[in-house]
Amino acid sequence: EEPEQEGEGGEEGGEGNGEGVALFGNGGVQPVVSLPEQVKRTGEEEEHTVFSAEGSLYEFDTPSKKWRERGKGEFKVNLLKLEPGALPQARLVMRQAANLRLLLNAKVHPGMPLQLMAGDVGLTFGIVNAAGQQEGNDSKAAAEPTPAQDAGTSTEAQPAAVLTSGGTVGTWCVKMKQADKVQRLHSTLGALRDALTEQPAPASPNV
Repeated sequence: EEPEQEGEGGEEGGEGNGEGVALFGNGGVQPVVSLPEQVKRTGEEEEHTVFSAEGSLYEFDTPSKKWRERGKGEFKVNLLKLEPGALPQARLVMRQAANLRLLLNAKVHPGMPLQLMAGDVGLTFGIVNAAGQQEGNDSKAAAEPTPAQDAGTSTEAQPAAVLTSGGTVGTWCVKMKQADKVQRLHSTLGALRDALTEQPAPASPNV
């Protein structure tokens, strides 16, 4: 008895004529679970941006006495939305272009040193940058300088992420291509700093 020739019975087996049942049905594969769209909160939802511009961020390294570039992106000055009559609060925020990594998170504080660079290509300022310890956690808590550092002493920055811990004031700089934006940043920060400096000290509680 001779064996069947290979390929015979193709119509019955569905091979070779394209009329067989598709392996995955009609191809309309549906996901088993529909995942909701993830919305990432940055901590800036309750803030109002009063200044925004593209720039490059630098930190002054005291031991080497050189400026170190920390990244490029959008530099912002944000005002916290507070209840009427509350003391104003503002912070500096900058995120790395493309991946939005937090580069700068610092409070505007009374007596904050500000200085325009030659040719108005940039602005230097003394702040405590809390961003170093907040990567992966975009909390809006920014460290405040300790009272002894409010005089404007510029030393190597040691990032701090908690308001109550204080931190060391470091010298930072943002450079921008447009001199008019640098000048506007200088005036904006100067006005905010002066407003904070002029606030009366809170009254002592009655004993």
